[in-house]
Amino acid sequence: WVKAEEQFLKSLKSRESGSNDLDDEYFSSKCALIAAYFAQEKFELAEKEIAATMMQVEDNMGKGSYHKAELNYYLGSILLLKANYRGSDHAFRETQRLLKACIGNQQSALHYLFLLTSSKLAEKSLAQRRLEEAGFVYEKLIESLKRTELDLQNSVWVSEIK
Repeated sequence: WVKAEEQFLKSLKSRESGSNDLDDEYFSSKCALIAAYFAQEKFELAEKEIAATMMQVEDNMGKGSYHKAELNYYLGSILLLKANYRGSDHAFRETQRLLKACIGNQQSALHYLFLLTSSKLAEKSLAQRRLEEAGFVYEKLIESLKRTELDLQNSVWVSEIK
């Protein structure tokens, strides 16, 4: 992960031109850097990168951007590891809200970020020893997957979301 971090930093530095523009490739590199920090347990660096990227996303794409949902997922994951349950709950629910707003209720129910945040919300409940709540979240997640057929022809890809 250390070498990956170095490569991502080098790539990002070479792309920076003084402008605050944020295209999909640049955003993906920023998320990869955040993931590298996360894997190395450099949570403070990850949080700083999330905050900086969040501002870029809001400046370039608005507060309701799909990219903001992904950043909230990373933030929620860090906050959960720090036992900041209120903060992680807010970040995960914001991820789900943004997904629903960007791609709709039906599509968001199958989106990987929605599924991951549902699982993380259950994990948060388990960490708080709220077993019934965790079980309820897991049951709803499984029911949702059983009820919905994944149609790959109609699935939503990140590149299609603006």
